Amino acid sequence: PLVGADSPVKLQGGSDLVRAMEGLREEWSTAKDPRMIHHWVELIHGAARRLAQPFRTDERLRSVWQKVQQDVKADWSLKSLAFHAHVSQEHLRRICRKELGRTPMQQVASIRIDAARRLLEQTNDKMEVIGHRVGYANGFIFSRVFKRVTGLTPVEYRGRHP
Repeated sequence: PLVGADSPVKLQGGSDLVRAMEGLREEWSTAKDPRMIHHWVELIHGAARRLAQPFRTDERLRSVWQKVQQDVKADWSLKSLAFHAHVSQEHLRRICRKELGRTPMQQVASIRIDAARRLLEQTNDKMEVIGHRVGYANGFIFSRVFKRVTGLTPVEYRGRHP
């Protein structure tokens, strides 16, 4: 989510976001190339996420999420995440809720789905293969989680992002 427990916050800066929105507006009013529109929307999304980052981020969380991103396929559990953060499971739950507005396992799912989206856009791998590469035991579970997070099935997502 772009908002957390500390929201709403008046944002400072945002020039990247403004430029990306202007680029999208220009593309929409001229060529309307779907691929370019997709790229502008991705830039807007990235700029908004950057602006929405908490003012103070717990370094333990940053380190854990970097580890998860480096090995999305690993069998991450609340216990293993807490171990890597050097905190108790309950404390990890609390700081994730405070800083991210979600549970640690929801954050793992989000990181995995972001990796899956990139694979869907950049490869022609089968859904089951992609699901396995991002840490899901089978294609059904991957598809169900993907739809819950994005609102689309992996097949629908790939169809919209050729």
